[in-house]
Amino acid sequence: MSEDLFQPSLTDENYTEKKTYNISKLFYVALFGGIIPTVVLATRNATWLGVDKKKIMLLGILGAVILISQMILVGIFLKFKLEYNVSLIYRVLYLLLYLGYYLLMKKPYEAHVMTGGKTQPLLKTAVIWIVIGVVAELIFLLPGGVLISNVL
Repeated sequence: MSEDLFQPSLTDENYTEKKTYNISKLFYVALFGGIIPTVVLATRNATWLGVDKKKIMLLGILGAVILISQMILVGIFLKFKLEYNVSLIYRVLYLLLYLGYYLLMKKPYEAHVMTGGKTQPLLKTAVIWIVIGVVAELIFLLPGGVLISNVL
């Protein structure tokens, strides 16, 4: 039994290398990209790091709630012809969502880096998802807002 104590526990058979982005750089995705790229890239990264799927799903649902509330608010503003810029409020919500993902991934990320793990490049993927996110938000928010303003 004591011979087992001196055997290596990490072997090629029971170790799988994890992938991750530098999680602090996801801040810029949240700041410039909006809700869709933040949820997509942070969820991908959290999955790579092996974070609990229920916690990941909870943050994804929170992202969907933010997007839907944004659509409803656009509808209200269109219906009542209000002129108030709420983009700053939503930027703060995007950053708070990023913070939730960051706190969820912090320990697994630090463990990955401390064991010599590498980070994946984020720039190209982030730019692609930011463009997709901006277009998707326009597609969702404007027609959705018009639809909601007609219902009100």
